[in-house]
Amino acid sequence: MKRFLLLAACAVVALTVVLPSVALARVNGVTIHNHTDKCAWITVYSSEPMQAGWDIVNYGPGNQPQFLRGGNAKTFMLANHAEVKIRAEVMSGPDCGGGKIADTYDIRKDGDSGGKFFEAGLYKTNSPGGYNLWFK
Repeated sequence: MKRFLLLAACAVVALTVVLPSVALARVNGVTIHNHTDKCAWITVYSSEPMQAGWDIVNYGPGNQPQFLRGGNAKTFMLANHAEVKIRAEVMSGPDCGGGKIADTYDIRKDGDSGGKFFEAGLYKTNSPGGYNLWFK
């Protein structure tokens, strides 16, 4: 009987810790628009506020690093993170081949960004490298 009570008490403590975090989990997303005539390899990263470094968002076939052709857009889903980094490696050809001609990124730090969806765009510019990626 004592063992049962001890196990029941442990279960209550575990649920008290786990359930609030599950209930607070919210989904974020970022839609990236390629406003150029070139193809780009898009990578989305996420990081927690106290985490050192970035994790690549890779939640399955439609939600992992991938090519984004010119004139197209793609929404990436990610868990509730305070920081999001997007990177575009621009290829020389519109068919996603020919080698990398530019590498650009932007970072969004919003504190608790749970439940928000962000927009970002890749643009051809007059800057060094010729292309920039910005959160809107």
